[in-house]
Amino acid sequence: MICRRCSRPLTDPQSVARRYGPACWKKVRVEDERDYQDWLTEHTTITDAGAAAETLREIWKRVLAQTSDRTCSCGEPLESSDLLTFDHGDGARLKGFGQPQWVFLRCPECQHELTYGKLGAAPLDDLAPPPVPVPDTTPAPPGHQDTIVEEPDRGA
Repeated sequence: MICRRCSRPLTDPQSVARRYGPACWKKVRVEDERDYQDWLTEHTTITDAGAAAETLREIWKRVLAQTSDRTCSCGEPLESSDLLTFDHGDGARLKGFGQPQWVFLRCPECQHELTYGKLGAAPLDDLAPPPVPVPDTTPAPPGHQDTIVEEPDRGA
């Protein structure tokens, strides 16, 4: 079998299994990661960078409290994973983000993704932004007129 990137022969069983030699595998992963990060950037609506960063720090604390002794299926400790988010209609409303966010961990070793909800960590409800007040649009009763009170002119 030959490498899918450089066409050199593969002899190592792990390289044969993934179809890339070790040097090409590193390059492919870097390229894939760059493309992935670009996609996340394009699909994450941040309205307040400071608040978003603080929210992610709090989520990471909760992840660490829940995963300190757990590993990914590849054996990598979950605490070494990347915490990522993207806009998703079924996601959590979080401070600093303009859209609900899908929160997940991504293993740096095998790239497996694990949603926050499957970790059994604390809910994220307390990290939601305060509700936006909705103006009262109830129509006035028939015959009701708004009264405008003008301040007397105290000048001159």
